[in-house]
Amino acid sequence: MEILQNQQNRSVAEIVRQNPNCNYFISASAGTGKTYTLTNYYIGILEHYEQEGKSDIVDSIVAVTFTNKAANEMKDRIMKEIQKKLTAVDPNSKEYRYWNEVYRNMSRAIISTIDSFCRRVLIEQNVEAGVDPNFKIINELKMLRIVDKATQKAIQIAFEVYDLKDGERIADKLSPFLYGLTTERRERIEELVKDLAESKDDIFHLFNIFGDVFKVKEKIEEVVRSWRLELNDSKVSERLLEVFEEAGGALRAFRNIALIAAEFYESETIDNFEYDFKGVLEKTLKVLEKPSIREYYQKRFKYIIVDEFQDTNDLQERIFDLIHTDENYIFYVGDRKQSIYRFRGGDVSVFVKTMNKFEKKIKDGNGKYSILSLKTNYRSHPELVDYFNYISENVIFNNVIYEGLATNKNTNKNSKENEEEKIFVHEVFRLKYPDLYNKLWFIESDDKSSSAFLPDPNENVPDGVKRVNYIKVNAASDEEKKNEREIEALSVAKMIKALVGKEMTFYEKQDGKHVPVVRKITYKDFAILSYKLQEVEDVYREVFAREGIPLYIVKGRGFYRRPEIRAVISALDVIQNPNNNYHFVQIFLSPFFEEISENSVNADNSSDERLKMLNRITQRYRESAQSGIKKSFFQCAKDLRNEGALPHHICQMLDLIEKYDELKYYLKPAETLKLFIKESEYLRKLAQYPNSSQRLRNVRKLLEQASDFNDQAPTFLELTRLLEKISEIQEVEASEISEEEDVVRMMTVHASKGLEFNIVFLVNNDYGDRNEEKTLFPYSENEIESVRYIYISQFLDKVIEKFGNGKLTAELEKELRKILEAEIIYDETEILRKVYVAITRAKEMLFVLDLQKKKSDNKKGTPAIKYLDYKGYEENVKVIENISEIEKLIGEIVGSDEEVHLEQAEASAEEIESKFNKELIETDFTQTAYKRYISPTIIYNLRDEKSDLEAINELEQDFEVSEGISFASAGAYQNYEGRGSMARLEALNELLERSSEINIGKKVHSILTSVNKYEHIKALVERGSIPEQILNVHILEPLFNENEKILSEWRIAKHIEIDGKSYVLFGVPDKVFLKNGEFYVVDFKSADLYGNSDAIERYKFQLKFYMYLLSDIGKVHCGYLVSVPRGQALRIDPPDERFFDKIVEKIESFEEMMKI
Repeated sequence: MEILQNQQNRSVAEIVRQNPNCNYFISASAGTGKTYTLTNYYIGILEHYEQEGKSDIVDSIVAVTFTNKAANEMKDRIMKEIQKKLTAVDPNSKEYRYWNEVYRNMSRAIISTIDSFCRRVLIEQNVEAGVDPNFKIINELKMLRIVDKATQKAIQIAFEVYDLKDGERIADKLSPFLYGLTTERRERIEELVKDLAESKDDIFHLFNIFGDVFKVKEKIEEVVRSWRLELNDSKVSERLLEVFEEAGGALRAFRNIALIAAEFYESETIDNFEYDFKGVLEKTLKVLEKPSIREYYQKRFKYIIVDEFQDTNDLQERIFDLIHTDENYIFYVGDRKQSIYRFRGGDVSVFVKTMNKFEKKIKDGNGKYSILSLKTNYRSHPELVDYFNYISENVIFNNVIYEGLATNKNTNKNSKENEEEKIFVHEVFRLKYPDLYNKLWFIESDDKSSSAFLPDPNENVPDGVKRVNYIKVNAASDEEKKNEREIEALSVAKMIKALVGKEMTFYEKQDGKHVPVVRKITYKDFAILSYKLQEVEDVYREVFAREGIPLYIVKGRGFYRRPEIRAVISALDVIQNPNNNYHFVQIFLSPFFEEISENSVNADNSSDERLKMLNRITQRYRESAQSGIKKSFFQCAKDLRNEGALPHHICQMLDLIEKYDELKYYLKPAETLKLFIKESEYLRKLAQYPNSSQRLRNVRKLLEQASDFNDQAPTFLELTRLLEKISEIQEVEASEISEEEDVVRMMTVHASKGLEFNIVFLVNNDYGDRNEEKTLFPYSENEIESVRYIYISQFLDKVIEKFGNGKLTAELEKELRKILEAEIIYDETEILRKVYVAITRAKEMLFVLDLQKKKSDNKKGTPAIKYLDYKGYEENVKVIENISEIEKLIGEIVGSDEEVHLEQAEASAEEIESKFNKELIETDFTQTAYKRYISPTIIYNLRDEKSDLEAINELEQDFEVSEGISFASAGAYQNYEGRGSMARLEALNELLERSSEINIGKKVHSILTSVNKYEHIKALVERGSIPEQILNVHILEPLFNENEKILSEWRIAKHIEIDGKSYVLFGVPDKVFLKNGEFYVVDFKSADLYGNSDAIERYKFQLKFYMYLLSDIGKVHCGYLVSVPRGQALRIDPPDERFFDKIVEKIESFEEMMKI
């Protein structure tokens, strides 16, 4: 077989190795030896300094890549090359000593991801940067929780501003939100609020245009998570404000509210030395903008290497630009055709703009700049390389597709208007940025690849297939019982069965050459790539399990969406509020309400039985409503239980929900979760289902994570709110097999980036990038380097729909779209780059699944299969028309179906249960007789900073789930001074946690409960974290400084019986000080202790309740109520013997109220 050595590719590696003192911009198509070229450049730098013996040059090189895996691979390759150098020279020579020192120095080489590099800079410059060198990187779950709270506060402030009455001061409304913030943050928020107040109509226009508070909140959360720096650098288009004031004003309000949310977010993260991924980069940028620090790193790093440059964004590029000068060198390598991370900030425009800068430098005669291309494909079979070239040039990156819209004879009016708009956007972008536009398409000099080898003329390919194959999946003509995705998955499974065990020629690299090797096809040769896993992975998992094919899903993101996990989350929601009909129905139809049987569950029969029971409950619900009695499904179910009208296993679950509805206030969230799963026998119920092993593993994983919930959400109420967001987390599913085993791998196209597989199945090709609302930051119309605007895609469409286009002529509309929407083209073309990445993962064979859907979904956008049209290339493609044709290819099937026996599943369930039983911290309550748990918060209906710890919040009005809150429905704009404004605020009840005062109280309360020294209180006051008035409470200093022990949020309990009924009294005092053998109890409040007498009496009762509980443990000296913001302290003496009678009286009153 002839092996081709590509002169051009070899010379690129030689050029960069022989001349490292040059700035390089290298375009590297898929499989063209990018890492090899990088390694050569790095080694070239080391060789350049060999004559000087400067082995510490390693410290002057920084190499940044996209993933830790890529960084480790790069370092390993460099180390191997250095080892080759060592083995090739005399151990006693000068060369050996140099390379040996280099080898030792490589242990400190900076080869890392961008965030690791930035973290290094911040640690090194911690004093100048003003950061704790031990700062933390927060996880995604914590980030979502903080963003959620920050956005709630910002929207609440907006509504406070909007409802400001004449004579009211905005400072009075704002002050409760600003406790604990630094002076700088307070001043910035005050300035933003002032802008909001100057044009209150902007706030109305914003919510009116979107029509839903939650949509606005979602958009603000997106910006706070991903675009804080761009947001701060942006402004609203002056032309938009001039032409369409309502639209411009709405965006102005959106920007201000988002900036306020960003300030609150950073106060909870950066100000506490905690950063998310983008926060680390933003902080590094600010640090490098300081001249002294910037100059230090410019001199320190002689060589800057940036891998996967197409995946960087403007922020990262600015960091590189700050380090790069005319005195050092930068090496960019990437492929604009593989830029597919726009959804998380990756920006292909950064790549093409930088390429333009290099071109200009070269044109101006700067000899220190060079642009090179890697064009020889070392990865894929020559037939695949030819296919990649053809499909890229003629279909994927052929802008004739868009130009052809102009000649499309589509008679559908809406489609024609959409096509005309798309043509206009392309034309605007092309005229505005011609160099950028042209580089989005196929450039033959950069993009046309050649193969590194010729195939063996006698190579072996299984009968019935070629190197490139298309499988048509005609869902319309297949079994109606199977959905379209299931038929697609079945086609893939059967094709794999047809190929496994068959012999084929593979091309393996040996000593730098591609050598043909004939061997049998195995499962691990296959990779299934999908544009997304949601709504796909579950189908493939079930089909492959049925077909007996081992499947490993790489980075499966369906963990929190799995039915067995959603059921657990629904159970927690029901425990939090049993009277929510939506959550009650969810858990009722889950395995929790299944009956334990000796045999496997027939899912259909079981579901039918539960539906009959649910119908009976629903009927009782309707009867109650008709008679004027408002009850929830849960209350109706309890009535039926009491009448003996429900089966025993249903009644048991109702009893359990009722029990844990009260236990949740006594146990930590993790213990509640574990105990409820145990006592409900959920694992045994799951074990009855076919293929239950995976379900049990997933539940075990959730239980193992449960302890983290206590850290993220210390109260049950916060936990359920947190779980509302948890499905957004990209959590990997539990698995019994590893990726290294002989298994078929399935992953997203994004996860496959940088990888290669022998045989690739590209599925889900009906996928299209949805035309979603995205926040954009287009550059102004003057020049690319100028200010950025803030804009939301589809915003003009919403404005025109809401206000009509009377103010907007066709010409003005086009002008605005030209200014604001040109960069939408980057979103539209991302699907093209995803398709290219997907097909170029294949080394030996490719299968493209063409799903002939029964109905097309226009909302999904143009499907990916459109960009895989093989017309004109038919003779090189094998088209498989249907499943029947695949079945003819199947010979002896390798592997067999695996059945999970009920006994094995039950054993697994018992193993999991026994494991978490040992981990329970609190007492096991499963064998305890039913009790009611009583706290002062419950029986006195207290609502304060600690209510989440002790209060029952049943929300009886929340019987029906709401789809969203309409701003317009909450009150007419013209009536905002009257009832309308109050209605709008009431509509936000589900969105906003509490009043601002309680929010602030909770924050201060949380800080103080963690303090154990009086010096800490002083420090917190100096930082502005807590009000300085607390220093006026003189009893605190001796308590903190003169004690034997401090107990914070001590959960204390006492068992009592009243009229034969068991009760557990419990409470959670903020601080208990043990001093001179006596207890002193302190409870922090935000209320005025000399104000409302009724409220103060309740607080006194609460504190006496705690002292009563403590009296069983030791002698109680006294208690203190402390008002933190007012600097007040109220001494309370311990209760006398008559206090128990008062408790009994309150409990009896409470019981009567519960009956009602």
